[in-house]
Amino acid sequence: MATNAVASCLHQCESPKLVPLVICVFLLVFVSNFSYQPLQLLTSESKNGYGGQQETILKTTAAEQPAADTIIAVVETRFCLPEEKNPRWRGDYKAKRKMRRASAAINLQYARLHNYTFTLFCEGDSRGFASAWLKVRVLEELFLTAQRSNRPTYILLMDSDSFVSAMHMPLQTWLEQNDVNFKSSDFSIMYSNESPVPDHFKASDSKEMLNTGVAYAYADPQNVSRFQAGLKTLEYWQKSVCNECIEFQTEDKHPWEQGCLEILLKDKPSKFPTEIKIHGGHMNLWNGPWGQYVRHVWGGPGKSLRKWLFDDMIARYLINVDVFVDDIMKSNLGPRISFDRPECIAKPLEREVNTQ
Repeated sequence: MATNAVASCLHQCESPKLVPLVICVFLLVFVSNFSYQPLQLLTSESKNGYGGQQETILKTTAAEQPAADTIIAVVETRFCLPEEKNPRWRGDYKAKRKMRRASAAINLQYARLHNYTFTLFCEGDSRGFASAWLKVRVLEELFLTAQRSNRPTYILLMDSDSFVSAMHMPLQTWLEQNDVNFKSSDFSIMYSNESPVPDHFKASDSKEMLNTGVAYAYADPQNVSRFQAGLKTLEYWQKSVCNECIEFQTEDKHPWEQGCLEILLKDKPSKFPTEIKIHGGHMNLWNGPWGQYVRHVWGGPGKSLRKWLFDDMIARYLINVDVFVDDIMKSNLGPRISFDRPECIAKPLEREVNTQ
């Protein structure tokens, strides 16, 4: 393009009647000092199994390694096992299995698009406690992962009925746009309260209850005191299942670890560090079926979205779920997690119900 401009200008300069000499000289000086560099693009295979479908994204020209790592993680306790003929969780088993596979595939696509690490934790043993308690143990494991890498790490941990819907929005950008700066904050883990959504979710439905289905966290092992405070927070939360939160031990005692955290934040035991923040903004910024960044299609109001929302994302981004799940099972599984509490043994279930 620059070469063509120079040639054209020289040609025009041969005829002063067409282009004044001063303009021609100016153009020559400008072009000679203009460093033309085409926009660099990175084309990466999405590995979606549909003839090598590709997506073009801007190539990062910053340092080879980002200032912080980012981990997108999902806790799933069901679909990773071989499909059950007589599943313990009977209600809508096939539909839920399909939904959770789709969720994992969508989140893997998001992680690949932004060069994040994706990890699915699905081989866990809650040792008789409600399986939801594994989420706290997984969050602790992700902090330890950051410690092993000795790098600051952003963490997004979701239930398996959740996915990132803002596919082209980097996690750090979303945090910054909503005034969350983990680096300078006095908290390391953030959740949101449930909020009313007109015509969909009444204020009486939420009861100002927090929701632990989506966790945002930041772990910086180089900030030793803050990092250790985060670990102590997660350890205390887990230990509380044997004392302050004994009423939320088993599957029939909803809302499990979520109800426990509400108690701890309300009573503020002296040994419970203040490393967890409940964001004061509307739920839709962080969580819930109508979320702007993450959509958490829980089992309450909004559950009807499960009928089409996951399929819509799969179709929009041409994701082959079978191929993605195969990739996850080969390369993206987290370590087997157990919720071991030597302080106590879970009380026998009073009843087994499908609560999800």
